[in-house]
Amino acid sequence: MDAFAPPEEAFAEAATGGERVVAVSRLVFFVFLWLVPILIMAVPGPAPEEVFIVWSILWPALGISIFFVWLARRPQRISGLPFITSAFDVIVVSSCLVAVGVKVSPYLATNSLVVWDVYIMAILATALRFDARVVVFTGFLSVSTYMGILWFLTEYYDVANPGMELSSFGEFRWPAQVGRLALMITAVTLAYAMVLRTRRVVFMSGTDFLTGLGNRAFFQGRLDAEAARSVRTGKGFGLLFLDIDHFKQFNDQYGHAVGDRALTTVAHVLRSAGRREDVIARWGGEEFVKILPEAKAADAVAQYRRIQEVLRETEFDVGNEATRLTVSAGVAIFPDDQSNLDILTEIADARLRQAKEKGRNCIVAGDDRTENA
Repeated sequence: MDAFAPPEEAFAEAATGGERVVAVSRLVFFVFLWLVPILIMAVPGPAPEEVFIVWSILWPALGISIFFVWLARRPQRISGLPFITSAFDVIVVSSCLVAVGVKVSPYLATNSLVVWDVYIMAILATALRFDARVVVFTGFLSVSTYMGILWFLTEYYDVANPGMELSSFGEFRWPAQVGRLALMITAVTLAYAMVLRTRRVVFMSGTDFLTGLGNRAFFQGRLDAEAARSVRTGKGFGLLFLDIDHFKQFNDQYGHAVGDRALTTVAHVLRSAGRREDVIARWGGEEFVKILPEAKAADAVAQYRRIQEVLRETEFDVGNEATRLTVSAGVAIFPDDQSNLDILTEIADARLRQAKEKGRNCIVAGDDRTENA
């Protein structure tokens, strides 16, 4: 499991939901901050200058946040959106700090107890995207940007000079700034660990111990995710059920240990003969299932042919002899055959049984279509 690989489809769907949560939360937060100056003006007395400086930045930020909510709620997924929105969060925080540092006081920028904290919120929110790349990107951008702000304020305003007159906003202290940077790095570490841990737990809970493929629970989750993606994009998918031919006799004749080797061999073939985006799971016993994104019946038959070809080239040793394994298959297409997932699964399984009744080592791709070996 490569931590820096793009998230798998199930995580990608979950990340899409996480992006929606972050987008709405961002909008609510900015609306609240936007209302603060209005509430302050209702109170007698002068309002702090920094409030209105931040308010001027929030106007465009609020509009962009509304746009991000719209993008996150669209049916079509935008793969780079988490990077864009995370960068936006960092840019807004950094812009506020620079603005108050230049126009009000550099000490206010370095001692901010409200604006700076949004860095931490932006970093931790990346865990909802289930993508370690977004976590590292946001963390690096936050830390490097804040370090740049510190360099700018110490270089051009000399705030780190012990001889500088103390400000009403407090003094500049390097230990405090190092502590802030340490908190930001800790937040990155926590978000990164949460992503990896979540992916690991899902992987372990959804993995068949013998074959290393997904188990039935894993398959059901991926099937739901693929159906949601299909409805969103308007592109269907294929559901391919496969069963090892004569497996019971094979198991009885050669023993369970050899039967287990047969299962792992077929699992390896299913991986090697498929595409990266295909989802493979062990349905139960000697039966396997594949989800084929954006596939039609002809695509499923073509992949079954590749599986047959690889199996024909794979000698399976049983004692002092070698044999070759074959599989039967049935396929159903979403939504052409059925849009109800339970019924779709039943159709694919029923066509698998038809293939076995027709002599095995073949695929039934429809009520009137059988592809023999």
